[in-house]
Amino acid sequence: MKSNEILMCMAGLLCVAGAIYAFKKRSDYERGALSTRFVKIADRRIGKKFRLVFLSDLHGNTFGEGNSLLAQCVKDTFPDAVLMGGDMVTAKEYIPKNFEPFEKLLENLQGIKCPVYYAEGNHELRMRENVEIYPGWYDELRQLLEAHGVRYLDDETVDVGANISVSGLKIEPEYYAKLRLKPMDKGYVREHLHLNDDTYNVVMAHTPQYMKTYWSEGANLVLSGHFHGGTVVLPLIGPLMSPQLIMHPKYANGASLRGERKSVTSAGLGTHSINIRINNKPEIVVIDLMPEE
Repeated sequence: MKSNEILMCMAGLLCVAGAIYAFKKRSDYERGALSTRFVKIADRRIGKKFRLVFLSDLHGNTFGEGNSLLAQCVKDTFPDAVLMGGDMVTAKEYIPKNFEPFEKLLENLQGIKCPVYYAEGNHELRMRENVEIYPGWYDELRQLLEAHGVRYLDDETVDVGANISVSGLKIEPEYYAKLRLKPMDKGYVREHLHLNDDTYNVVMAHTPQYMKTYWSEGANLVLSGHFHGGTVVLPLIGPLMSPQLIMHPKYANGASLRGERKSVTSAGLGTHSINIRINNKPEIVVIDLMPEE
């Protein structure tokens, strides 16, 4: 090999190494760069302004010592209710159990002057369904939530005031399968939740994959997570891939506010197996529900 060819190969390798290093540095920065998304929604059924803070997919991540920064950001918005949309802890066979970051968040949220509600994600489902792999994990999580005054919405709906209800939808394992996605059975939401047509129904449904079904069966505002914002968000293209290997996933992050069909998908707060975020900062979502003028 000629000397100029060797130099070109070395230059090419250095460029690749530099790109990988820059990619990793950007991802490391973004995984710790907490952001806030604000969304305003008006509807004729809403009696008076009501502020929700939505958190999802913490996966053991920390923002400030003991998640103090995350807790303070939530408190500083003065919410009327805090909603946690699942996967605030991680259940993976190759990842050791670590509930401490979430427990510290709950401790730092103590004293917040509003109710806190929790809905199931696929990691809570995994703990609940596979007790031989995760012995006692699900019960420990439920006890942790109860000890800190957090209500777990297990296919439940609660009235939160101003003619607004909040629900937590349990989604069965077949709807979380990778690559081959099963269509959600007709009537699934109605079977699991009892939604009043005269109330503004906020439904926490962890996966955004079945948005049209949620809407068609009584949900007015769907709050989801699960897709981690699409992992990498490319200019003009958008979210690249969900952790479930869905390419260019729809409803991966942000708000969709079309007529009476509304959704907000959080980009989430953490990662686990695919520890990458590019143009996709962790976020808390602040939603102002208001009467329609």
